[in-house]
Parts: sequence; C-alpha cells; structure tokens
Amino acid sequence: MSKKKQRSSHAIASEESIRSVPALTHGLPPANVQPVVIPAATPRHTEMPPGLNRIVTPGVILNVLRHSWPIAVPVGIVLAVVCSVAVWVLRPDKASTSAMIRVVPASAIRILQDSNRPSDSDPGYMRTQLAMVHSRPVLRDALKDEKLRTLPTLAQEADPTGWLEKELTVQQIDGTDLIRLSLSAREHSSDLAPILNAVVKSYLATVDRLEGSSQQEHLNELKKVYDGAESKVRELRQALSDLTRNLKGADSQVMTLKQKTLIDEYSALKRELAGIDTRRRELEIKLSRYRLRLASGVKSVAATGGADAVAVDVLVERDVDVDPEVKIQQANVAILQNLLAITKERVTDPQHFTVVKCQNDLDAANRKLQALRAERRATLTARYQSANRATAEYAVHEVEDELKLLNGQHDTVMSEWKARKEEVDKLGLDSVEFELKRADLDRNEVFVKSIWEQKERLEVELTASNRQRVSVLSAPEDAIVMNKTLRLQEAAGAGMAGMLVGLLGISIWKARKSTILQVTDVTQGLRLPVMGTLPKLKPSPLRRRLHKAINPQDETDPAFTEAIDAVRTRLMNTRFGTQCPVLMIASSSPGEGKTTLTTQLGLSLARAGLRTLLVDSDLRCPSLHRTFGVDLSPGVCEKLADPNVATAPVHQVGNSGLFVMTAGEYCPQAASGLAGWDVYEMLVGLREQYDFILLDSSPLLLVPDGSMVGRFVDGVLFSVRPGVSHTADVFAGYEQSCENRLPFIGVVVNGVHNKRSYYPGYVDRPRRPGSGENRPIALKPAPIV
Repeated sequence: MSKKKQRSSHAIASEESIRSVPALTHGLPPANVQPVVIPAATPRHTEMPPGLNRIVTPGVILNVLRHSWPIAVPVGIVLAVVCSVAVWVLRPDKASTSAMIRVVPASAIRILQDSNRPSDSDPGYMRTQLAMVHSRPVLRDALKDEKLRTLPTLAQEADPTGWLEKELTVQQIDGTDLIRLSLSAREHSSDLAPILNAVVKSYLATVDRLEGSSQQEHLNELKKVYDGAESKVRELRQALSDLTRNLKGADSQVMTLKQKTLIDEYSALKRELAGIDTRRRELEIKLSRYRLRLASGVKSVAATGGADAVAVDVLVERDVDVDPEVKIQQANVAILQNLLAITKERVTDPQHFTVVKCQNDLDAANRKLQALRAERRATLTARYQSANRATAEYAVHEVEDELKLLNGQHDTVMSEWKARKEEVDKLGLDSVEFELKRADLDRNEVFVKSIWEQKERLEVELTASNRQRVSVLSAPEDAIVMNKTLRLQEAAGAGMAGMLVGLLGISIWKARKSTILQVTDVTQGLRLPVMGTLPKLKPSPLRRRLHKAINPQDETDPAFTEAIDAVRTRLMNTRFGTQCPVLMIASSSPGEGKTTLTTQLGLSLARAGLRTLLVDSDLRCPSLHRTFGVDLSPGVCEKLADPNVATAPVHQVGNSGLFVMTAGEYCPQAASGLAGWDVYEMLVGLREQYDFILLDSSPLLLVPDGSMVGRFVDGVLFSVRPGVSHTADVFAGYEQSCENRLPFIGVVVNGVHNKRSYYPGYVDRPRRPGSGENRPIALKPAPIV
C-alpha cells in the first residue's frame, strides 16, 4: 500500500470515531458535506496495544538509526575520537627482541658413530626443549638476580614470573633445528634484552645440569647391570663345568643328538596315544547312542534325537497325503462340503431335514477320512521304525569293528612308548640340562658384551663435555619496533569500534525505549487516530519561518504548507458545538513539537481568514513570547492571579488575523487559579472575540497543568515527533487524558520525512485572488509586535 493510500485510511479511521456537534461560524463546509466529529469522552483501550511490546530486530535498529542519526553520529564521533586517542596514548609502539638457540640431533655430537644406528631428528627431544624454555622453574631462576628485578618492566609487575611466562614466545622454525625466543613490550624496551639474555642463560644452565646428571646416573645404572650380569655368567660357567665332569667327558654333541632323537620319538608316540584315546572315547559315545536307539525304537529316537523324529513324521505325513484311498476320501469330503453350501443357499431353515442330512453325511465323511489317515499313519510309522532299526543295527556293528581295531593299535603304540621311555630313563637327562645351561650361558655372554659396549661408549661421551646438543646461535639484541604501523592500525580500529558502538548503542537504546519512528507506530502500534502528518522543517530559525509564513512575497516549503493546511481543514470540518472552538495542543513529554504545531496551525487558520488566538498555557516553561518576540508579562498568570484584571493583553502578529497571549510570570496564585474556574471564565470572555483559540499546553506527564486546563476545552490534539516520542509515554499521556475525561481528537505526527511528490502546476502555480480559502492574506510586511 502506498503512503498516500495509507494516510487516507488513517484519516477515515479517525473520522469514524467522532461525534456530531453544532457548526462553526467561519469557514464552515457546505451543508451537503458530512462533517467530521469528535468524541465526547474517549474510551480507553481494553487491550494493550502491540506497539508497547516492540521486538528489537536488526531492521528496527536500522530504522531507528535512520531517524536518530543526528544524535547517534555525534556520539559515535566522540566515542571514536576518545577510543582512538586512548589507544594511541595507552598503547605505544610495541618493541621486540629475539634470540636463536640451536638444538642438534644426538647423532651429530656423538664421538663414536654407530653405522647400524639410524640418524633421527629427535622430535620428542625438541618438544621437551620448547617446553623447558617456557617452564616456570627456568623463568624463576632467570629472575633471581636483584638487579634484573629492579628494571621498570619487572618492578611494576606483581608477578614478574607470570608476566614473563605470558609475554615470552618460544617457537621452532619449520624445517630446522632452531628455536626462536621473542620478548615484546610497549614500554621500557631497553629492559627486554637483559631479561631475555637471563632467560637464555638460565635455560642453558638447566640443560647442562639435567643432561649431565642424567648421563652420569645412566652410567651408574649400566655399571650395576654389568656387574650383576657378569656374576651370573660366572655362575653358569661353573655349573656347566660340573655337569661336564658328571658325564665323564663324553662328547656333548653326540649325547645331545641322541638325547634329542629319543625325546622326539617319545613325544611323537605320546601324541599318537593321545589321539587314539580321543578317538576311542568318541566311538564309545557313538556306540552307546546307537545301542540306545536300537533298544528303544522310534519313540526313543523322538525323545533323544529330535531331528530324526521330525524327519520320520514328515515322511509319514507325506506318504499319507499321496495315498490313493486318502485322496478319494478327501474328494468325497469336498463334494459333501459343496453340497452342504448349495443346500444352505436354497433352504433358509437350518433345521430342515435336507440340511441336517447333508451335515450328517459331511461329518461321517470327515470321521472316515480321519480314521483312514490314522490307519495309514500307523502302518507307515511301523514300516519306518523297522527301517530305522535295521540301520541302527548296521551302525552298531560298524562302530564295534572300528573300536576293536583302535584297541589293537593302542596296545601296539603303548608298548613302543614304554620302550622309548625306558631308554630315556637309562640315558638320563644330564645332556639336556647341559645343553640348556650352555644356551643360557651364550645368551648372557651376549648381553654382558652389549652392556659393556654401552658403558664404555657413555664413559667416552662423558669425557667430551665440550660438545653440547644445545647452543646459542644469536644472543638477544636491543629491542626494536617490528611493526611501525601497528599503533596506527590499532588506533584506527579502536576509532571504528567506538563509532560502531556509538551508532548501535544509541539505536539499541532508542529501540528498547520503543521510540516512535513512523506513522504506523501510532496508528497500528498504539491504535490512535492520526489527524495529519507534518514534514520535517528545514533547519532555520522559527521566527524567520513565521515571517515568511505571514509574508505573501516570501516562498515557503510547499510540502509543509500543504500538510498544515490539511490538518487545518480537518479541524474546520469538525463540529465542536460552540461558536469559537478552544483546542488544546498537548504532548506527553517535552520536545515533541507541540509549540511548533500550535504556531503553524495558528498561521494556517489565519491564512484561512479566521481570527485565531494563541494562548501560552505552559505556565512553567513558556515559549510563545520568544517565538514571536513579545514580552512575557503580563499574561495568563497575571489574569489568574488577580481576578480583578479584565483580561490579559493580546499581541497581534503583524497585520494578520493571528493574535498571541503570553504566559506571564508564574506564581503560586496562578497555580491555584488553574485548579478553579478562572480559566473557564477567561475562555468564555475570549470566545466572543475570536473564531478559533489554540492553547499551547504543558506536557501531560510532567505536571498536572495541562489536565486542569483541558477540562474547559473542546478538543485535545496530541503532537508526536518521530525519533523523539516514545510509545510508552504517548500511550501513558493518552491514558491520562482518558482518565481525566479530556475530549481527545487525535494525533498529529510532526517531523516525518517528506517523500511525497507533487504534480507540476499544483504547488508552484501562483495563487489567484478570490480562490476561496487559499486566497493569501492581504498583509503588509510588518515587524512582530
């Protein structure tokens, strides 16, 4: 829906909710035009309007930013400048120093090279060194020097070791055996080189201490192992010598070969006996099962061997089903079943003799079929039992024959096994023990030799203490600034972050406060009638605008003029029931444009030929006297404070039909007059002199003055400004007017973005004399009185 159509729908909605009262005396519409009316007592909403529960979404935030950028941009710029300056001052250039340490492989420092041992890069050793450089014990030892602790960088830290652990960077250069140590700081860059040098020295001392002690401990352990292994070798040699003497100097190789042959034969016969025994037990179990089956018949087979019984039953049932007599009887049963079905279809009585006879014949046929099947089943079962018995007898004879053969074979093997056992017992096991001891001696001698070689190699390595795996390649130098643009980048980033925080902060704050952004927030969000919308005025002094408005030779904003004239037309078409309507322009909070709406609406009524009086009823914070350049006092306050005063002075704006009554000096007597009927009496006197009276009221939610003055007016018009007014405040002001039974007319949205386009000739065409209400007021340029 276009904005023009949307605005017209808002106007129709507001026109349907008002009542009819007598017509005005000036500027009345023709008699055939349906007048616009206002409610006598505006009913309150029974439901909470949806605008009070707005959900903050990115779209809402962007919309709020579009309306509140005059506030958000300066706040963002201030935050950006503050953040940039703070980062620039608090974060100076970052200086850094570094050192290089080389960790060579173990094979590179060995004096005695081993060609059989592969060369490796010791990745585990490199990871250990990286962790050791960054460990707390090394860093704590590096900071033991009191002169080092007095450096400004460390003196300002409560935990110097923790600071050093956090700031020190240790990393291995890819593809090399080099370690880079880096230390950075933004202040006192001259302290970095001594601190890093102390860390390197502490690390090297720790490596020397740990590796030297570990190698010496390793050598001591090797010596202990070597002594123990050597003593065991001596014991084995002595035992082998004693065993040789017991064998009376026999050739150990021949004895060993003979003993090995006998043992192999003995083991083979023993395994064969075990196999024969296993096979005999299996045959005995099978023979017992066959004999049991032969003795018990088919029933015992069913009890002990379920698979055989099931097979017999299946065969019997199959043979019974293919028996010719059984098939003939099954065909007779089928014929009788069909006959019974046909008889039941033709004879409805189930007790008819025909149905009973067919049913009896069918039952007799079924009994005959069951008896025939039982007879054939018994015959076939006996036949299969006879066959199974013959099979079982054959299996029993076969197993018995095989068992006899195994018994004979078992006796033969047993005799051979006993003979080999006697030979082994005669020869004895001394030769076997001799061979085992000699093999054990050989293994221990090899082990002792390897331990001795390692011990000797380690002793040689310890003597060459000048060759270390860890060495310093480059010492720490004076710190320099590595990235000279980093400080500028950080300041620029902080500025951008500050700008973003400012823009989003103001937008989110206004979005959470549910600021009114567009006309639909009033019509749909708060469900209040809108009498019209006014575009946003260009930034220029209000007095200059008023002067242009009353001077026909000056050009005014056509969009604003058309919008305020539309509001004026709707008010002129409203029947208030009095000769001179009194309209109060109010708002919920300050800064919502009620004074602007009052002055511009008064100028529009004056251009229409109506004697219009503007009364400044905002006694606590008046503004009409500054707008029109007239004296504040005397005014309304003086009239309310002294009932004897006939009336307050009225100032005419130029030679137009617009008059202004200022507020006067506020006093307690004037406040008391607001609570009484003095305002009513003053308005009664003014109604006889003017055609339209506009009251510039005080905000309804701040002070009760507006509610007290509203008792005597014919209508209350709310001014709402997008980006300034909050939905909760506007609705609270509306609720308060309903509670005080004020004649609420509607809302004028003041300060919307003007996006309407006018057809050529409608706005720029000069006005002709005698063209109705658009006829310019014949005023001479005159200063504001």
